[in-house]
Amino acid sequence: MHRSVNYKLLAAGLVYPTFYSKMFFDLRADLAKAAKEARKNKKGVWVDDDTLSGFEVGSRADLTDNLVILPKLFRRLAEYLTLDETGGTDLSGFPAFLATHDDRLFTVPEGQATSFDTLIRLDGQKLTLTKPPEEIVFIEK
Repeated sequence: MHRSVNYKLLAAGLVYPTFYSKMFFDLRADLAKAAKEARKNKKGVWVDDDTLSGFEVGSRADLTDNLVILPKLFRRLAEYLTLDETGGTDLSGFPAFLATHDDRLFTVPEGQATSFDTLIRLDGQKLTLTKPPEEIVFIEK
């Protein structure tokens, strides 16, 4: 496992961990450990990551040019923002929008079954993911 490209990329902080339920537990745990260590040591994406500290989207350019966030969250936000044809960035409807996608998952180590929308916190325009990515396991559809 430690010689695989996936492991090396996570350990260097060059990618975010995104896990799915069909991945074997021991492999996921090993990859998660590498990602957690990379974040702790501020390697790669973790130098500028805004996912867990929270961020505001002041403009659409912020999302594409200034923010470093979990790709799954980026994709959902980008999709949400395209619904506002005025070019606005009001996030007040984002939690409800996210709930409609029914991104089913469970959290580790708790094993709590839930959906992606329950793992975000919106305070005004500040959006925060409340669980680190390596503790989220998406269920394939």
